[in-house]
Amino acid sequence: MKIGLDTGFFIYLYQGNEEIVALWEKMMEQDEDLVTCVLSGYEFYRVLLRHGEAMKELEEFWQAIEAACDVKPVQGDSIKRAAKLENTYHLGGLDSLILAVLLESGCREILTTDSKWKSISRSKKVKVKILS
Repeated sequence: MKIGLDTGFFIYLYQGNEEIVALWEKMMEQDEDLVTCVLSGYEFYRVLLRHGEAMKELEEFWQAIEAACDVKPVQGDSIKRAAKLENTYHLGGLDSLILAVLLESGCREILTTDSKWKSISRSKKVKVKILS
């Protein structure tokens, strides 16, 4: 089963959150099929640079993520699906694009730290787990 990872997962992983680190290590041991969106990379850099993190350390971390996850681009049809998702679930633009890419990639479970994704958890298409 493909597991989608949202931006907050990577931020918490970078910051050493114990729950997220343990989950990451478990997924690595089980060789899970992990997927994320290139826009999560953008958000990862944007948020952590704003908090004073060094670009070199962020680049090294993100390279490890790219080695462990399938980082998917936004495709042309993704924008139409994202617009529908934004309207249905009342998400922001980037979240809707990320969700569209994860769904198009076949993810049946998504791990996030964003409570705004709670409305998606009622969907029959995907299981959303909100981590703290």
